[in-house]
Amino acid sequence: MFKEMNAFFLDDPVYEENENSVRLILKNNIQMRRIRRHERITNLISKEWEILSKEEQIALEYIYSRGRITTHKLATLISRSTNYAKKILGDLCDKNILELRRTALNDPNQYYTFKNN
Repeated sequence: MFKEMNAFFLDDPVYEENENSVRLILKNNIQMRRIRRHERITNLISKEWEILSKEEQIALEYIYSRGRITTHKLATLISRSTNYAKKILGDLCDKNILELRRTALNDPNQYYTFKNN
């Protein structure tokens, strides 16, 4: 259980024993998970997290957790147009962070992933 909790950036469980019962406390430390997730993304992209725009950070967090992102999905996440989302993702490709995966120029199933992933 300790190994699984570490994988999800959670604190170690706390056991409390009474006469007739055992109490198990599992803590969910979302702040530490967010910090460690940003650190791992920074290691993946070899760029500083803080210099990226908020929209770029949202895209990278989504890709980190789900493996890929589409232009439409990013547009929905940032509440902007698909053209704007395409520009954000294109900029991340230009920075050598992401790569576009598609089988044809107008592939309706195209998506973006981390470079060399």
